[in-house]
Amino acid sequence: METFKFLPFGLYSEKLSALFTSDYHLGYEVVLNREGLYIPDTQLKKILKQLEFMKEKTTAEKIFILGDLKHEFGNFDYPEFTEVKTLFDYLLSNFKEVVVIRGNHDNFIANYLKKKNIPFYDYWIVEDLLLLHGHMVPESINLNDFKSIVMGHLHPAVTLKDELGIRRKFKAGLKIKRKNIFVLPPMTFLTQGIDILELIKNPESETAILSKEDLLNAVPYVMNEQECYELPIIKKLIKEYYNTEL
Repeated sequence: METFKFLPFGLYSEKLSALFTSDYHLGYEVVLNREGLYIPDTQLKKILKQLEFMKEKTTAEKIFILGDLKHEFGNFDYPEFTEVKTLFDYLLSNFKEVVVIRGNHDNFIANYLKKKNIPFYDYWIVEDLLLLHGHMVPESINLNDFKSIVMGHLHPAVTLKDELGIRRKFKAGLKIKRKNIFVLPPMTFLTQGIDILELIKNPESETAILSKEDLLNAVPYVMNEQECYELPIIKKLIKEYYNTEL
């Protein structure tokens, strides 16, 4: 069976020599600035640095972006277009193959990707592996046909408390062993993600792919920019670290 390894902030397949990433949300700073909240324009630099880190750790030849490349639902504005162009200039120079999967934020990028000869799909199948964003399942897809599924969309995070009682939120990847589903950590640096407790309590987190029970029995991998650690299943983590039960 195919094996996968979580990295800060993605997933690696040695068999495919491929990195899987999602939820970049490029241009989010522009949206926040319009709303009166000034955010320094540093996200793209951090994303490029993180991509370089993962490439050096794996020597991956391919990269798949599993949705929400950009943040705005509407058309490109100039700052957003500049960031997208800079990102793909880097990716096309450092990977032999680049594939983008459509996310729920990815409107109006098809023409740009077509000009750059970058494949852009609603989902992608490699043998018995299904890649998709995760906000919906195409009608033509039967999830039971696949041994492994990789998705994004949920932006999972875990909040841990140190010996002083100080809480800190960490991005996380999730592995649902029973179904061999992998939920990617978000690449964006403007948020650490959505805490697992919030995800489980929010009915919108339950999709055609994942149930509440799947999330409770998922194995979280918490990470910073350099390291990644496996934790106990979420059901046990909530009881021990969050001091609550669901």
